[in-house]
Amino acid sequence: FFFLLADYGKYDRGVHFSNKKLQNTIKQISNSCSIGIHSSFASIESPNKIQCEIQRLELITNQDVEMNRQHFLSLNIPQNYQNLLKYDIKHDYSMGFPSVVGFRAGTCYDFHFFDLTKNTCTDLLIHPFCIMDVTLKDYMKLNPTQAFNVIKKIVNEVKNVNGNFISIWHNESLDFEGPWLFWDNVYEDMIKYITNERN
Repeated sequence: FFFLLADYGKYDRGVHFSNKKLQNTIKQISNSCSIGIHSSFASIESPNKIQCEIQRLELITNQDVEMNRQHFLSLNIPQNYQNLLKYDIKHDYSMGFPSVVGFRAGTCYDFHFFDLTKNTCTDLLIHPFCIMDVTLKDYMKLNPTQAFNVIKKIVNEVKNVNGNFISIWHNESLDFEGPWLFWDNVYEDMIKYITNERN
């Protein structure tokens, strides 16, 4: 789970980090699940914001934060990754396409960020994802059945090479109401298909 704890801005419009209900939810989730920071869109232009956002999450959970996913998947490489390393982030889950499915880095395996400017392999492990909920519904305009067929095809390809299948789902898409009505079946069927409970 990744939490957006940014200052309010044009592209960073989450629940305020001081909200007690949000803080309690984060604490509850962090007791049983891995959590990370959902670095703000503003942090791309103002890299020091990541430090502040990480500190907010650490204060709420009393845990070190080592995972990141960039808001809107906005990456400025190599500066963004260099900045994550500066603040002790060890894992990043931002490597993927917002508008199409597939692997942005051309691989379904985790890999360490190689900093070409320093000719050095770093400790930052990149975890590529291949599917995102809004990609399927909003960008590709797929209905739930079509989306599930696309998911199955990619899962099969990843299984063929013993790779990693990572998908991204937002809290509003798991509400399964309004524009996301019937998409609960897609998420649940995806999990069942991956675990061979559904063929």
